[in-house]
This record gives sequence, structure tokens and C-alpha cells, in this order.
Amino acid sequence: MVICRQRAKALKARFCGRRQDDEHGGLRAAQIGVAVKGGADLGVHTIQAALNRHPEWVCVKAHARNAFNEVHREAMFEAMERDFPGLWAWTDLCYGVEANLGFRLGGVDGSVMRFVKSKEGTQQGNPLRPLYLATPLHVVLERVQEGHPSVVIFAYLDDAFFLGRPVAAALTYETYMEEALAIGLDIQPVKSASFSPEGDASCFDVGMPGARGELDFIDVLGVPVGKAEAVSVEMLKKVEELCGILPLLNKLGHAHAQGLLFRFGAHPRLGFWLRGVPPEMMREAAEEHDRRIQGALRDLLPGGGLAWHSCEFATLTHGMSLTKAVRVSSAAWLGGFAQVWEDIRELFPTVTAGTEDLKVESDLPYVNSLQAAMQKVSEAMEVIGEARGAHEHLPPQVPKTDDVKKLSDYSRSQKRAQWVYAVVLHSADWLWLAGHVGASRLPWLFSVTFNSIGLSFLRGVPCCPALELSSAEYRVALRHILHAEQPLLGQVEECPGYGGERDPTGTH
Repeated sequence: MVICRQRAKALKARFCGRRQDDEHGGLRAAQIGVAVKGGADLGVHTIQAALNRHPEWVCVKAHARNAFNEVHREAMFEAMERDFPGLWAWTDLCYGVEANLGFRLGGVDGSVMRFVKSKEGTQQGNPLRPLYLATPLHVVLERVQEGHPSVVIFAYLDDAFFLGRPVAAALTYETYMEEALAIGLDIQPVKSASFSPEGDASCFDVGMPGARGELDFIDVLGVPVGKAEAVSVEMLKKVEELCGILPLLNKLGHAHAQGLLFRFGAHPRLGFWLRGVPPEMMREAAEEHDRRIQGALRDLLPGGGLAWHSCEFATLTHGMSLTKAVRVSSAAWLGGFAQVWEDIRELFPTVTAGTEDLKVESDLPYVNSLQAAMQKVSEAMEVIGEARGAHEHLPPQVPKTDDVKKLSDYSRSQKRAQWVYAVVLHSADWLWLAGHVGASRLPWLFSVTFNSIGLSFLRGVPCCPALELSSAEYRVALRHILHAEQPLLGQVEECPGYGGERDPTGTH
């Protein structure tokens, strides 16, 4: 583990560190797809912040065709020998000899084989495959940056992005196309894209999407960045496609389907969207996600004595509302921002200039979205404060009042503040839920909501490692909540209304 961490630090220093000959404050190209925590979030938030602050700028996305399979191995060897000589022996072992790639041509028994030599590119299954592409490509990015110092340049593996004034960005893109050919990468305008909120992108090749101003957003690693209405529509479409599998889950075995549904509520792709899309642009998509999840669960939950028609859906499922996408969208948005803010400030100072203090009023939509999410922090804190004053039962993980006040400044302790927000937000919801079921069920309710299934969705929110579930907790909580058939441990007390038994903590 120590070796891996040291190697990761060395990689990040190479791809995102300042060169010794950099002038103070100068821009430098960055490769955020290798050894950078939250690299995809970093790319999304950087482009959002840049286009909000400079709407006259253009964002260009350059995609290399079949990059992993076509990068020259000579370039790979040169880059690895120069930057990571300690990995030379492994590289030579993997690529020093041209491997034979076999494929079957047929025959009665399928024995007719032909072979071709693997002469270029990286090989699938190699754990260093991303590094072998990123290292020679980073040399290209550095050359391009030297020739175009005013343009913000970074790449996530083979997807390169250029941010700047249209003419400068267009020249940068042309230089990148020429330099990339030297290492075997073919950058095609038809596979690239350009977008500007207010600028003129007509200086780009007419074959490039967006060159005629027809795009309302640009896709950044799966997250649309652009005009609010267009982003909302695109996210709704993405969520509808993602949730298309839900009706199929009902055809599976009962307990199996329930488990998949709850895991779907913590889908990593949805978590990434929530971290990358401002809450106001994600609202319709989040509501649609929640409707689809609830609709699927209604088909699985028995009626009978539970009389779920007369209850709030969240009360029936004992915490399911706490996993709603629409409820945690602000937490996820702040979490994505908190995770990468310091890296954005360090790598791309022209993007964050003037927005260092997030408590100051701003006319930038990006900052306003963050401030609106922060307001929800204050509202949740007020709920917790009132509960403390009334001596209501609170989960022990809730921070003390003084700690909350100290950590409420999001421009300083970003990651810690995000953790506080997640705990406070969940506790506020938990108090509401507890009021619907009565004090006698609080210990059991606490065990299955706060410590277990209620936080399943927050696994998709960064900066909350203390709130993650273990697999054992997950399985037991799932059986409790949806009362699937499973032997329960302990002989202490019967779970109210559920016919099972639990131990003093209520987790078995």
C-alpha cells in the first residue's frame, strides 16, 4: 500500500506538477486521468467554472481515434525511460517482444488459426495501460501548452480539452492535431466538439460539431456542460435510459430484485452526474429517478397489515426517502466541488480568480449554485439545533454545535465541511422520519436507517468515508427493511410488526 501511494504521488507530480522552468503563475498542461483523485470531477468542475467566468471562451474537446491501440510503442518506451525508469523492466517485459494475436478462421473443429503481430498500442489487461498512453501524450500536451500559453489545457487519458478565446483555442487544437500524429494518434474534427456560451466558434473546421454554434452543451466525460435548459433535458434523457432496466428487475426472484433495486439507488453513474451537474439543472432528472425507483418498489412491497397506501412512502420503507436523488443532489454537488476545488485553484488559477471567497455575492451562475447548496446546510443545521434544544434523540455521529459552526465555512475546510453537511442533512431527515413511527421504535429505526440502508445512496457522494456500509451491514439491513426470508440472530426482542428477532443493537 505504501509503495502504491508513493507511486501515485510520483505520477501526480509528473502529470499535474509545476516544472522547474515554469514562470510564477504560468499555466501548464495537466493529465487528470491517472493518479489524480476525482480526476473526472476535476475536469467537469473546471470547465463549468471556466465557461461561467468567461462565457466568451470556447471549450474544445479533442478525441483521439482508437488511441489505446494506436499509440506508438517507441513513444511509450521513450516516455517511460525518461519519466519512470523504475518501470522500465516491466514495460520491456510486456512490450519488448511483439506478441502474436491469434484468431480463428473456421474449420470443422475450429482449429484453423491465423496470427498477426501486435506492434502498436497498449495491450488489454495490462494494469499500466492508462499510464502507457498518458505518459507520451503528456509530452505532446506540454509542447502544445508552450506554444499557446494563454489557453487552459488538460486531458483525461485520450480526451483532451482546450479552454480559451475562440481563435486561440482553434490554433491550439490545430497544433495538437499535428503533435499528436507524432505518437500515432489521429485527432479527427468529426469526433471532436466545440461549445461556447456566448463566443463565436465559426473559426473551427466546419466538420466539427459545434462549429456552426448548433450545440447548447458539450459532453465532458459523460456530464453535459452548457445552457441550463439544454443540460436539464439531456440529464432527464440520460436518467430515463439508465432506469430502463428497472422493470426487468421485477421479473427476478423477490429478495434478489430488492437487493438490486437498493444497489441501483447507489448507482455510481448517477452519483457522478449528481456530483457534476448543478442541483437546479438536475432536479427534473433526479425526480424522475426517484419516481422510477418508487414505482419499482411498489410492485415488490406487500400491502396487508402495513397499509402503505395510508403512509408516506418513506415511512413504510423506513428510510428510503433518505436515498432520494433529489434530496441529496446538493450534498453531491458540494461534494464534487469540495473534492477538486484546491486542485482547480492550483492547476488553473485563471479559472478561479475572483471566486476565492464563496460567501461573497456573485453574478456567476456556478457560484450561485454553490451558495444555494450551502444555504441548505444552514437550514439542516437549524433543524439539528432545534432538536438539541428540545433534547430530542439524535444519532451520536452528529457533530456538536460548535464544531458545525467552525466547519460551515466552505471556502476553507472543503472536505470536512462536506462530511458535516452529509451527516447533518441525514440527521434532519432521520428526525422527521422518527416523528412518524414513535419513540418505542427509535433504537431499531436508528440501526436500519442511519447506520445501514439509509446511507446507501450517499456512497455515491464523495468525502463521506465514515458513512459507507460494509457488505454485511448492507445485507442484514436489507432483510430487515424488506422483511425478506432470512434467519435472524439473537433472542432478545421481536422487531415490532415484522415477526423477526433482533439483538440489542437492532442490526441482527
